[in-house]
Amino acid sequence: MTNNKEFAIKMMQEIGLEITRDHHIVDQDTGDMLSFNGKLAKFYPEEGMTQIIHNGDVLFDPLDNQGMMTHLFSYFTNKLDTQDGRYVSTVFPSTQDKAAKGTISCREGQEIIVSDSYYKDSLKYGSLISKLNGGNDKFDEYDSAPIVNKRRR
Repeated sequence: MTNNKEFAIKMMQEIGLEITRDHHIVDQDTGDMLSFNGKLAKFYPEEGMTQIIHNGDVLFDPLDNQGMMTHLFSYFTNKLDTQDGRYVSTVFPSTQDKAAKGTISCREGQEIIVSDSYYKDSLKYGSLISKLNGGNDKFDEYDSAPIVNKRRR
């Protein structure tokens, strides 16, 4: 299984999402379909499966799609608020330098929760989701330094 699929499955488990027979992602608690930018999220966990993506679908890949992972974090924090009365606010990065590892933080009540340090922002959000669930999952195997193009003059 690829890193992208492993990470996607971990995030679905943390958030409480599952895959339907037609490969759409739904919330286990509400039955609502997960959407991103007006399209329904689809996921194919098995290797070698034919992936059927229609105009109204988007492939679920929170590891390499930063916007999707940010949306997933918002979805998760809204779910915490709605179902458990836990309000999470104020997400802020520790660094703006994409060439260095960094963290992101959020506030729940008076507590500040800090992600583990990664290059990829998606992993920082995944770390926060794990910590907000009371875990401390590590995602080092999915992280890699960005490729820096240095131009010679």
